[in-house]
Amino acid sequence: MKPKKAFTLVEVILAVALLGVVVVVYLNGIGQGFLLMRSGVDYTISTFDAQKEMEELVVESKSNFEASPENKDFTVNVFSGANEVTVDLKTVVTTNTKNPIYTAFVTSYKLPEALAPSVAKFDVGVYTQGTMTPAFPWFEDPIELRGECSFSAVPVIYQNRNRWYISNDAEAEPAFPSGYLVYFEELKDMPGVLASGKTLVKNSALEPLEAAHFYYFESRPFTAEGKIATFINEDRILVLNRNGSALWQSFIEDVYFNRENILKTDTDVDVMQNTDWPTLDLGWKETEDPEGAMVATRIPASLRGKSIKADVNFEIDKKALAEYNSLLGTGISFVNAENSGYMFTFDVIENKVMLNKLNKGRYDGTTPLKEIDLLTDPAFEKLRTTVDGVKTFYWTKSLNSTLSYRPASSSMDFQLHFLNEAGEIVSSDIVSVDLGTSPITPEFIGFKSYSELPYKPDSRYEITDKYQRNYAAHFYNLSLTQASAEPEEDEIVNLILNNNIFVYGSDLYFKGNEIIGNESAIFISNKEGALENSNFNYGAKINVSNIYVQGRINTNNGSVLWGSEEFPGQIHVDNDVNFGSGDRHIYGDMYINGDFRIGHAIIHGKVYVDGDFGLGEDIGRNYFDFLSMEGHVYYTGKLIEFPKKAFSTAHPDFPATKVTYVPPVVIPKLTMPTYQEDKWYQDRGYITDKNTILSDDLKLFVDGYSGSSDSSKLAPKNVIIVAKTGDIEIINMWKDDAMTGILFAPNGKVTFSGGRFEGLVIAKNGFFVPSGGSYVKFLPAIDFTTKINMPFRAPVK
Repeated sequence: MKPKKAFTLVEVILAVALLGVVVVVYLNGIGQGFLLMRSGVDYTISTFDAQKEMEELVVESKSNFEASPENKDFTVNVFSGANEVTVDLKTVVTTNTKNPIYTAFVTSYKLPEALAPSVAKFDVGVYTQGTMTPAFPWFEDPIELRGECSFSAVPVIYQNRNRWYISNDAEAEPAFPSGYLVYFEELKDMPGVLASGKTLVKNSALEPLEAAHFYYFESRPFTAEGKIATFINEDRILVLNRNGSALWQSFIEDVYFNRENILKTDTDVDVMQNTDWPTLDLGWKETEDPEGAMVATRIPASLRGKSIKADVNFEIDKKALAEYNSLLGTGISFVNAENSGYMFTFDVIENKVMLNKLNKGRYDGTTPLKEIDLLTDPAFEKLRTTVDGVKTFYWTKSLNSTLSYRPASSSMDFQLHFLNEAGEIVSSDIVSVDLGTSPITPEFIGFKSYSELPYKPDSRYEITDKYQRNYAAHFYNLSLTQASAEPEEDEIVNLILNNNIFVYGSDLYFKGNEIIGNESAIFISNKEGALENSNFNYGAKINVSNIYVQGRINTNNGSVLWGSEEFPGQIHVDNDVNFGSGDRHIYGDMYINGDFRIGHAIIHGKVYVDGDFGLGEDIGRNYFDFLSMEGHVYYTGKLIEFPKKAFSTAHPDFPATKVTYVPPVVIPKLTMPTYQEDKWYQDRGYITDKNTILSDDLKLFVDGYSGSSDSSKLAPKNVIIVAKTGDIEIINMWKDDAMTGILFAPNGKVTFSGGRFEGLVIAKNGFFVPSGGSYVKFLPAIDFTTKINMPFRAPVK
């Protein structure tokens, strides 16, 4: 057995010594590593501290430098050439020496914000090829669609993209961009300020026009800074084939070029085509009678204010007659711009014709002015037949309606006609209707149509026969002429009585408290004169529903109230109006044929100004008071005399809008009436002694009259005074009682001093109330005498 080997003592000692050397070296390296790590942590902390200090110093220094840019340390130039900019700098150094020292530079220079692309011109339209003549997009005509865009010099456009879009064949009438395809595209780098675009020409080799498609044009520029803008023509262009009659095509063109004025009362209006005539499909959105006119055509200015005869053909749709059994009808009306007036409604289901007064598109009251049963009324005997023992009206015929509107007599005549199989005209009797007092002055002939099925077009562009429609009637061949005149004597008397005119003359001088004329009118006929401050007590109230002034109104001080708050009507002024600095309320709608300076006036209705509109010179009106008015001004001229710094016309509540058309001033065509023959007054018991003392039921016919009163007695009632050649003057009247009657001075003036007067005043040279505390109130002339016994008549030509 061999003996086991082992390490010698020397070997063990050497191994231990060598291991000790290695361990010492290793432990020393670990210690150095820990020291380096600690130093790194300290350096990182000091760096963060220095960075924090620098950030605080930069914020503080930049703020101070922007406040005091003159405290600069030095300047540098950056960029070169035309883009070179000089920049002021200030040095910022950290101060804590325990940390690393950092240096930064701040400037007060602010970089401008990048601008969005700005368009200088964006035109899209349809033109006759090679010309600047606008055209309707008939496919059969030599037309072209022109889209053009140019940009402002600043900012510089880096690239522009022009596109024409065409409607997708799969969608007959797309309402959203997804329904369109890109038809043409052009990219242009650095287009500059020159106009760029694209013209689509019918029958061209590239991008030819296609019928029955919609088109729109788009420009999309962007700048080097990355700003993008998109410009699109919102009104899509529909290229149509010529079809239907020439009348229909003409009507469509009128609508396209805005040559027809269309009234709406929350309706969807659609234009349909018919092979024989233009048809208005009036899509009332509810299954009920819309009451007011839904579309209308303008009455020529030469006929306004006169007796008008309107002839119009209409035909009830055969399908509607066969299928509808609960609601079907149509209507023709005389209306003003507010859709107020008179509506003849033809109720097919009930076989009735009804005449209703309209107030802003709705029936005024529940009872018609006239209701006619077409199956029983003898006036329409010739327009009905009997089928299987049942009376039937000829709704299946193409009917002609003749309506005559006579404002002087406040009446309407109505008649229906049709052609029988032999080509002979069959007519009803003429039906006359009394319209009552305060007739309107119509500006439009309005139409409506309704049925039991609602019709709602999909979009505003539907003008072709692509859709199933529910409609009631066609209207065609409208003609307007002046109706046969009534006797002039009746015309003047009726105008005064039916318009409730109770102050009529060339001037109004009122220093009293109030003129009260609810649902009545004042007529001031001096075309060359003016109603000035000196005409009125500064706090007077002209509390009258309707006011007609042929001259100017220039009340630039005081607070004269105009119009009736309780019964607002219309104020027509055939000249300039200046209300100046006085606070005053204006009730009712106002029509001005001239310039309007509103001053401090507070309007409560609409004001239509065929001229310029402004505050007036040196008017210091509060802007927010101006914005808070409930009324609104529509003007055709310029905006004048507004302090631009204080008054922003861009404010959404700015109570004025520039328009191209306003309803005209309409003033009754009145002539000063004259007195009757002497014998006429003698036969009716008039007294001719000018010294007669006033008493109840007194009737005077004298050259002139001047009288006073005993204030201890009651005021005389039902007095009629006619001054043949001179004036009427009544002074020292009763303060607690009212004199009533008619004061007529066809060649002079009427002066009423003190107290109260109720009745009618007609005076060539005006009405004067010189004393404070006086009141004047309208009472109709028929309260004092009958129409046939009116103490005035038309002048003999």
